[in-house]
Order: sequence, then structure tokens, then C-alpha cells
Amino acid sequence: MSNKKLILLVVSLLTTTIAFIIGFFIIENQFFDQVLFQKSPLHGYVKNKHNLDYISPFHYTRAKDLISLRRYSSSMQKDSDATFTIVIIGDSFTYGMGIRNNQRFLTKLEKKLDKIKPTKIYSLALPGDNFLDYYINYKAAENYIQPDLYIITMVENDFVINSHWKYPDYERNQKIFSKICGKNKHIEKYSNDMPSWYEFVNQVSYPSSINETNICYVKTALSKFDQNKTLYVTMTPFDLASWDNDDDSNNFNTIEATANIGKIMSSYIELITNAHGSVLPMNPFLEAKLTAEEVFVSEKEGHHSYITNDFITEKLFDEIKSNSKWKFLPPTDNSQ
Repeated sequence: MSNKKLILLVVSLLTTTIAFIIGFFIIENQFFDQVLFQKSPLHGYVKNKHNLDYISPFHYTRAKDLISLRRYSSSMQKDSDATFTIVIIGDSFTYGMGIRNNQRFLTKLEKKLDKIKPTKIYSLALPGDNFLDYYINYKAAENYIQPDLYIITMVENDFVINSHWKYPDYERNQKIFSKICGKNKHIEKYSNDMPSWYEFVNQVSYPSSINETNICYVKTALSKFDQNKTLYVTMTPFDLASWDNDDDSNNFNTIEATANIGKIMSSYIELITNAHGSVLPMNPFLEAKLTAEEVFVSEKEGHHSYITNDFITEKLFDEIKSNSKWKFLPPTDNSQ
């Protein structure tokens, strides 16, 4: 091959690569809802099921703690007592759907706390996890990580105890809970194949929250958690009353969903309080005065934006640093 042909080939490859990078950037950042409903896997999206056996390389960073907990559990205990260890348990909001890994509140919180004291945060969250999953991951962390603090993040659909086989010990634990609470009644019925957000709240999340079997699942899990080391964070993910909606026929459903989410969050707080737990409620709309455009990734993507993750980071940072219950900082000697 002549030098001219080689140079032409190299230039062509570089031009194609640069064009692809520029095009990819423009599509992801300028045409989110117009071209792609979901961004690339770099933002936490996957086409296959969210299952530990099918985690792609794009998502390994987000799921590596869950994978390590199942496969290399004996190596996960902290190296030094000087390191403050936190396990954060949740679902897609904690997993960070719609944002990059470095924009997640877990990543930012670890960096902020580490500047004060050596800190390690483990992320135990997959999209679609419910409160039974939280219990399973809590007990696995209790056995192998033994953290200084557990943080359990809760959104409006965690009463929906749907059957799946994401975790190898799910079936065994579901049988244990069924013996205590009775057969789980997973309520899932929609007027359409793909439910709107208000349909899901009104027809699935809220009915599940008042179902005695599902409530028993949550109560049973709470009774087995160490309340001296567990912080529950209730996240109100929607400000449904102010959500832009051009279809006037949906107004009643929107109002109903708003009320139902309020009832669900109140139920969480009541159950946790009765179990002598500590709750940190979060509502970025009311507390940070954020608009819907700022809170969410986009109008069609209801997961938290990087702005909301910054808000969550600051709230957790202040709570962990200032509340002596979590023993992050040594007690202050007020005798002098």
C-alpha cells in the first residue's frame, strides 16, 4: 500500500470516528425525546432484563457491588475500622436511570464524605427492586459488608412486591415472607398495555400500599433491620399537580394520583416510625423549589436529573455529618 493510500485511509477513519462522536453527542444531548426515548447505556439504560446474570459492560460500574456481593462476598469486608462504610439500597432512582455514573448521588456523596473521613459507599440497587429486594440486599450486606450505616431509599411503588428472579435468594425469602404474611397479591392491571404514570400510581402503587399482605411484607422487613444503623429516605418523585399535561381529561386522574402518592409516603413514614426507625423525607419540588424540567431527566423520563441528584447529595451529606446517631464524626465534648 502506498503512503498516499495509507494516509487517506487513516484520515478517513479519523473523520468517521470524529463524525460519529459528534453525532452521538448531539443526539443524546439535543434530541433526547425526538430521536431516542432513552439515552445510551452510558446513562443506565439496558435492553435486556435487569438481572445480575445479564449485566452488560456498560452497567458493570453501577452493579459491581451487587455482583461482588454474590460472587466474591468474602472479600468485601472493609480493610480498616477508620473507613466509614455505607450501604445504599434502592431501585432505579438509586441506580441512576437517565444520568451518567459520575452524576449519581452515591458517587458524589462518597467524594464529599471522603474529604472529611475515609468513606466507602456500596450501591445495592437495580431498576424495579421492591421492598422485599431491599430486605434481601440488606441481609446480604449485613452478613458480608457489615457497614456502619444503611440508607434505604423509598419511592411510591415499593409496596408492589412483584415476583421476579433477579437475585438467587429471592424465591427462598418470598416463601419465608409468605408463611408470615400470606400469599403476596401483586396488583397489576391497566386500561392500556403501557400505563401512564397516573394509571400506574392509581391502579398499582396505591392499591398495593393498602393491601394487608404487602403491608405485612414491609412490616416484617422493618422488624429485622437494625434501626440504630438504618436511615430511611422517602423520595417524592413527582409533583403531579404541576406536571404539564395538555389532555384535560386526565386532570381528575392527576389529582387522584397526587393524593395517592401523599398517602403512600405517609404510610411509609408511619410504618418506619412505628418500627422506631429514622426517616429523612425528600421532596425537591418543595424543598429546593425546583421545576419539573429541573427535577426530571426529561418530560418523558421520570427519573431524577443530575440536578435532583445534587440536591439529594447535599441532604444526605448534612444528615450524616450533623446527626450524631450515625457516628460519622466523633461526639463533641460540650463539657469544656
